[in-house]
Amino acid sequence: MQTVLITGSNRGLGYEFTRQYLAQDARVIATCRQTESGNQLHLLEKKYSKKLTIISLDVTQENSIKEAFNLVQKNFSHLDLLVNNAGIGLRKSFKEEMWS
Repeated sequence: MQTVLITGSNRGLGYEFTRQYLAQDARVIATCRQTESGNQLHLLEKKYSKKLTIISLDVTQENSIKEAFNLVQKNFSHLDLLVNNAGIGLRKSFKEEMWS
C-alpha cells in the first residue's frame, strides 16, 4: 500500500488530493494547521478510518514541523510520496524586497 503525506489537506487541492489517494487505496497522512477545523477531513476519516491519519502542521512554525516529523517517523515506516501543497503567505514588504 502506498503511503502519501499531503500538506494543506483541509481544503482545495490538498483536500482533493487526499480524497483521490484514499479512493485509490493509499494510506494518507493529511496535515493542516488546525485539525479541529478540518470538517471535510473528519468526514473522510469516518469513511477511511484505517487509511487516513490527520496531524497538525503549520509550515511556518519550526516547532510544528519538528513535531509533525517526529509523529510521522514514529508511526510510519516510510513515505512513498510527498504532496507539498501548503502555502506560506508573505508580507507585501517582503515580496517587494524579494522581487525588486
